[in-house]
Amino acid sequence: MGVIIDRYEPEQNVSLDQATHDLIANLRQSNPDLREVGNDEGIRVNGVSGRSADLIGTSPIRDSNQRAQRERDWLVAIERQDGTVLYLVFIAPQNQFDQLRPTFEQMLRTLRLK
Repeated sequence: MGVIIDRYEPEQNVSLDQATHDLIANLRQSNPDLREVGNDEGIRVNGVSGRSADLIGTSPIRDSNQRAQRERDWLVAIERQDGTVLYLVFIAPQNQFDQLRPTFEQMLRTLRLK
């Protein structure tokens, strides 16, 4: 479990909604099993508009029987003034995600954007 924080450079003049979908497609290149659960939705992060999407996929981590575990990811994408997108992917085993979500939300509330 953990969080990835990175920057994404979408094509010019692309909406945040489209950039979020493009970002999900890029994430699927490294994890082809990754799927969006439901629809992405708007979110505000310390007063800044963003998009949020729940994803599910196969984790590279194996259980004690060497079987692949299911992982749940929460993607938050925030458009920056320079046109790039700051994104965070909160990651946890599917069976632990609901109990970790409040911690992930608290982490997001502490994010300061400049």
